[in-house]
Amino acid sequence: MVKLQPEGGHKPILADDPAYRGNVKGVAVVRINVEHMSAKFKFGQNETLEDRAPVLEGLRERGGELDHETIELMRKYCPQHNGGSQ
Repeated sequence: MVKLQPEGGHKPILADDPAYRGNVKGVAVVRINVEHMSAKFKFGQNETLEDRAPVLEGLRERGGELDHETIELMRKYCPQHNGGSQ
């Protein structure tokens, strides 16, 4: 709570406090060690050029570190809808 309410005024959350006992009883803290991770990606393959155009333009205007690469990946994976402005 200190992180969420640094100005104070909160009641500490303690497992043995009757006000919190029921809620804390249903909480588990676990650690997950990732050994393998995979992901899927979608670059607008099911969108029309009309729907994707504002996204492409927004990426161009923003010009972030990976935005140009994302535009190229969208073009690569949506070859049937590659028209529009560059």
